[in-house]
Amino acid sequence: MADSHISAAAIVALYLRSIDEGIGAISNLLSHPLSTLFPSKTTLDTIVPLIAYVDTFRLIDLISQVFVVLVGLAGAWLLSRWVYGVGPLRALNRYRTPRRSHA
Repeated sequence: MADSHISAAAIVALYLRSIDEGIGAISNLLSHPLSTLFPSKTTLDTIVPLIAYVDTFRLIDLISQVFVVLVGLAGAWLLSRWVYGVGPLRALNRYRTPRRSHA
């Protein structure tokens, strides 16, 4: 399996999925203060319970995104250790194209 490119592609896919979910988690975390600073045109009495309700779902979403990030990184690390015997970055370094000199 180490001779095939399938494991390297799987490691890259796991990394890209982790990066995507990490960016989503960060954007959800950063968008929350903006949504509470600029509420809609409703009154404060209807906003306060709504914010508490939305915060619960936002927290659940954030926890699930962090979980997906950690599982993806752990999966890439385990697959790389199992196939190549080294960490994922060192294993992917093998597939980097060599630079050619223009001399």
